[in-house]
Amino acid sequence: MKLNTSISLRKATVEDSYAIAEILVSAWKAAYSDFMPAELLANGTDLQSRSERLRIRWDSSNLHMVTLDELGAIRGYALEKLPPQIDGVDCEIAALYVHPQAARIGHGRALFEHFVSRFTEMGCESMAIHTLVQNQIGRSFYKKMGGEEWRFDEWNKLPAIWYRWPNIRNISDT
Repeated sequence: MKLNTSISLRKATVEDSYAIAEILVSAWKAAYSDFMPAELLANGTDLQSRSERLRIRWDSSNLHMVTLDELGAIRGYALEKLPPQIDGVDCEIAALYVHPQAARIGHGRALFEHFVSRFTEMGCESMAIHTLVQNQIGRSFYKKMGGEEWRFDEWNKLPAIWYRWPNIRNISDT
């Protein structure tokens, strides 16, 4: 899988919370505004609140990664969840967001590929990620990356779905 050469990856730190919050807020507005209840959307898209929650809840035991554009601006964010919060897989990507202005140029792919490589090196065989059923942006990306629809559940009373890669060692160029 080929990385866009204008994109770089690095481990995120708690000091990146505000820039990460900007990505999350923008991505939520782009992906969820058509279907998410107004109160829940407002809570998730308040930049100051989102940034502060990230700082307070920063979990250094799980790896946070960011992508940067050619100017060094943070444009993508992903987080692992180990152990995974769902039975039936070895590893989980708990979050994967790209700023809408940087979409479709490789930030999501770079983050995804990083975690596939990391999880493979850790001895994981399977991986999952969770999203909302109505999040067509995320679902399209996970399908493109070879994920299979796996389990349905809810998140804040909204229909949600897990995507699974049963054998991450078999992920090839997509």
